[in-house]
Amino acid sequence: MTLGTLDPLTMARNSKNMQTPVSQKRCSMVPPEGPPAPPQRRPRKQPHPCRGTEKGDPTFQGVTLTFQLKPDCSLQILPTYSSHSQGPPASPASTPEPNPGGSEAQAPRCCASCRTQRTPLWRDAEDGTPLCNACGIRYKKYGTRCSSCWLVPRKSVQPKKLCGRCGLSMDPHQDPTQEM
Repeated sequence: MTLGTLDPLTMARNSKNMQTPVSQKRCSMVPPEGPPAPPQRRPRKQPHPCRGTEKGDPTFQGVTLTFQLKPDCSLQILPTYSSHSQGPPASPASTPEPNPGGSEAQAPRCCASCRTQRTPLWRDAEDGTPLCNACGIRYKKYGTRCSSCWLVPRKSVQPKKLCGRCGLSMDPHQDPTQEM
């Protein structure tokens, strides 16, 4: 026998005498443990979907919300309760909401410069003149407007330039954010 090689009989005897750690021993009857199976996902769609209640369904018990766009571009939500329910709950939500603008009139707002009635945010000039978001930002940034008709120019105004709406001279006013 040469050095470094073992015959099959010697290898079999040595392997029977070798001990393996308990963590490596496995029974042939138990399958090897793998990583835990991921939890079953619920299907995204219902197996048997059904339609909701119709608008005029007399068996509906609950509330129906009606959405209305008011002239000042705010959203008004009106609840309508089913006749089978106990009626509206006694809460401050059933009373008409106060006007968030304070004492201003219910008439639709109109930008003094571009005459739009829809804007994500209304801005008021220093004298309370309503300006849409874009005109208000331009007026605050450049401080230029027509003194007669409140037109806020879209581009920088050259000296002695006339208003495009009324024809008067457009004078740069003091920036409303600065004080003397």
